[in-house]
Amino acid sequence: MSLSTLQSHWDQLGKEDPFWAVLTDPSKRGGRWNPAEFFETGLVEIDGILDEIAAQNVPMNKGRALDFGCAVGRLSQAMARHFQEVHGVDISPSMLAHANRLNQHPDRCHYHLNAESNLKLFPDRYFDFVYSPITLQHIEPKFEKLYLREFFRVLKPGGVAAFQVLAAVGWRKYFPDVAASLYRRLRHGKEAYISMFGLPPEEVRRIITGSGSRIVQERHKTTDSPRWESLRFITVR
Repeated sequence: MSLSTLQSHWDQLGKEDPFWAVLTDPSKRGGRWNPAEFFETGLVEIDGILDEIAAQNVPMNKGRALDFGCAVGRLSQAMARHFQEVHGVDISPSMLAHANRLNQHPDRCHYHLNAESNLKLFPDRYFDFVYSPITLQHIEPKFEKLYLREFFRVLKPGGVAAFQVLAAVGWRKYFPDVAASLYRRLRHGKEAYISMFGLPPEEVRRIITGSGSRIVQERHKTTDSPRWESLRFITVR
């Protein structure tokens, strides 16, 4: 799936049901997410990941943070409670329109549209913390790997990157992404849909170590689907 197609899908999802597109709880579909409840999940998640990083005895400056795949700002708003400056990046104009409208920290939290396969809008060694859960899994692997390399480019020495990817398991491991994409296009037609892609963990590890970073924690978790396993990495540059 090209980035332009990905952008088109997520822009449509952002117009139709933005909160549900971020957290796809079946009971919340059709605009049923309560905004306060939705953003509370972000507070809990950010407090949790920062506690996990601290438990690994990894010191981290609380200067500048990046929320990659920020959508409506669920996590970047929570990050603004801990960091002096937060930048959220997303491919969807409609999602970013919601994020800006809902921004409670406009002096410290800034949102950016990025439809490129890089993060060139930021210089090298710019962030103390990069965080990206449930985003890379929606991006075709060739772009996913480019973004991972960019995480470490924009990360300061001693900075922390925490991110999640999917790894295919079972029959999905042997089913080509191109065939899966064709099936989705035939099934959904012109409707926007949420694509899923996996990245082998050994490729993720090579990117991390190749960037001069180290893995502090690698956590594997089963998902609701028998086709995918979730991998969460905490790394230090």
